[in-house]
Amino acid sequence: MIVLNTFDYLLILILLLGAVWGALQGMGRLLIWIFSLYIALIIALVTYQPLGYFFLDLVPAFSLIGSQALAFTIVLFIVFGGTNLFVHVANIPPEERRRRGNVSFAELKHAGWQTWVQRLVVGPLTTLVGFVVGLMVTAAALSLVLGVLQFLTRAGVATGALSTNLRDQLHTSSLLPMFNIVLHLLYRAVRIWLPGGEVPSIFSQILMP
Repeated sequence: MIVLNTFDYLLILILLLGAVWGALQGMGRLLIWIFSLYIALIIALVTYQPLGYFFLDLVPAFSLIGSQALAFTIVLFIVFGGTNLFVHVANIPPEERRRRGNVSFAELKHAGWQTWVQRLVVGPLTTLVGFVVGLMVTAAALSLVLGVLQFLTRAGVATGALSTNLRDQLHTSSLLPMFNIVLHLLYRAVRIWLPGGEVPSIFSQILMP
């Protein structure tokens, strides 16, 4: 029997919100999300170490581990957001940005069978696929965030009651191993682009070689 803690319920809530958001998007935008996350992960893994040293020189109070975690997170989300925005704006013609499928039921009375198929079959299937893809993208993003949190808590960078509670929640989480599997799959998808093909130190205690 799987026992869920408070952190697990929070993860489930985030997954559901991401899946619902994905269901509300078109497939084109979901594909852009996947492409953007892939590019962002590669750039973050390549640059987080030198950028971490830069942050360490800039703010000596930082630890090296904290600087690298901060660098990875910043690069990941900036590149993801920037790539997502650029690809979406640059590659979608204005005429395709208009909302489609707004056919009233009165108009459907005189519509052909193709319109009925589009409204009653293709539309719901697209929504279902969007839900699944949104769930997958959210799980991938969460696996990266959880990887960084595990990196920080295992290194003991943060102290105090909040850090101790987070460490306990991660240690007793029933869903965390599943997200680590997702993280491993993400790493396998991008490692061809990484110099040396070695497991990044930020995920070295999570990923198998």
